[in-house]
Amino acid sequence: MSNSEADTIVATALLYHGTLQEGSSPIMSRRFFLKRGVDLNKVKLDPDCIPAFIEVLNPQVDLVAELHRAQIAVTIGEQIHYYLEAATGRGPDDGFDSLKKSPHWPRLLRALHNPNDFAKIYVVEEATSLCPRKHILLPSAKRSALKSEGVAVCDCCGRVILTRIANHAVSRGHVD
Repeated sequence: MSNSEADTIVATALLYHGTLQEGSSPIMSRRFFLKRGVDLNKVKLDPDCIPAFIEVLNPQVDLVAELHRAQIAVTIGEQIHYYLEAATGRGPDDGFDSLKKSPHWPRLLRALHNPNDFAKIYVVEEATSLCPRKHILLPSAKRSALKSEGVAVCDCCGRVILTRIANHAVSRGHVD
């Protein structure tokens, strides 16, 4: 793929996500690129590569700023990865601000510093519809929470379930 083709693809994705719900575009853009294996820290973007699309769809968009916001955004999958690193002693106790705002944070915090509590957390590779312990169907709200927030508490056994949402970046090499 040529640089101009790559610029066009990156710019189009940033423009698309930049026209969506206010505030959600950096996370959505980042997730879009991570799922496709794009290292946002290596992207060089010509902001003038799709002027006609920008003029029609969103003349106010600043593609360079959108790229920067996507570079520094942290998806919930990345945050769960950082939490798991911290809980197993392989990373610092930060980088998971959304989890700290979760109603499940008190339990997650205890587990972060207590291996016995951490052992009671189920970590699944993808959102599940069944309790990992008792294999009972989770309520739809819990299944939805696992997909969107990466965390839920099972009603049947009371255990916290964390989902390793696929395609997260594994390093903390965000642009400042």
